[in-house]
Amino acid sequence: MVADAQGPVLVVNGDRSVVCANQAVDPVFGYRPEELLGEPLSTVVPTRPTDRDRATMDRFLATGEGSIPPGGLVVSGKRADGDRVSLSAHLVEYEVTRERLVGLILRDVTGREERRRDLERENERLQRFARGLSHDLREPLNAARAQVAFARESGRDEHLDELASIHERMAEIVDDALALTKGMDSCEVEPVDIEGVAESVWRAVASDDAELVVEGKPTVDGHPGYVRTIVDNLVGNAVRHAGPDVVVSLGVLEEGKGFWIEDDGPGIPPEHREAVFDRSFSTDDAGTGLGLSIVRELADVHGWEVAATEGRDGGARFEVRGPAVE
Repeated sequence: MVADAQGPVLVVNGDRSVVCANQAVDPVFGYRPEELLGEPLSTVVPTRPTDRDRATMDRFLATGEGSIPPGGLVVSGKRADGDRVSLSAHLVEYEVTRERLVGLILRDVTGREERRRDLERENERLQRFARGLSHDLREPLNAARAQVAFARESGRDEHLDELASIHERMAEIVDDALALTKGMDSCEVEPVDIEGVAESVWRAVASDDAELVVEGKPTVDGHPGYVRTIVDNLVGNAVRHAGPDVVVSLGVLEEGKGFWIEDDGPGIPPEHREAVFDRSFSTDDAGTGLGLSIVRELADVHGWEVAATEGRDGGARFEVRGPAVE
């Protein structure tokens, strides 16, 4: 078995010491076969509780019990230079002169496992994309429904004009979300007027008693749709949490290295200022906790940093740092 196998083969005794190894251990682990004789199995297959199949492997080594799937177990290996490899392991139990031995027929599956992990990350990203798209579309969809109701009651065309504008915004959200799946490398970056974006957002989300105050002329170099989503979520967050008569201010950070948006509402407790960017965090029973997590993700895409702090009037303040501001 040891001599004929194409991949690495290790035979261990009841103490899990290597008693036999083939030549194929060298290219995978960087050890000559004779260097492993008498060494513990952990030299090249260390115990890592996070390995998905480690418990099954340890149980089989200790008792001979446990089911080995046709594709083998997947465990971590360690090379002589310290690098990690992923291994597929088939285990075979046999006896020699009444001594129980276990043979480990190994195969380097590092590339396969990296592709699997990449696929898992991609699936997670697509799930975030779907949740984020749903979140961003919910508000304009509700606004569109309201305009339809107003148009039916009044018969005035102005409601249809507003409805058309909302539909255009929803189409932009879908296009931007699809572009986000391709990353910033595929996006066009241009100067974006934060004041203009904020005023456009304000018309859609604010009540008649609310006030928007702009200080300076904040402009960032970014993807227009993504910047719109950042401002949309920050302004919308202020309106939702600070009340219908909220005053929302925005301006340029010191030295022109970003912009800030703050309100005069109740603010965010210090212990929650980092947690508000988590996906699951929400102080609103009807909220999803996605809005501010989307803000951070889009800031990260640009290479910016976003932080929550206290406003000048005690309300919530969000600072977006990184892009040059005129």
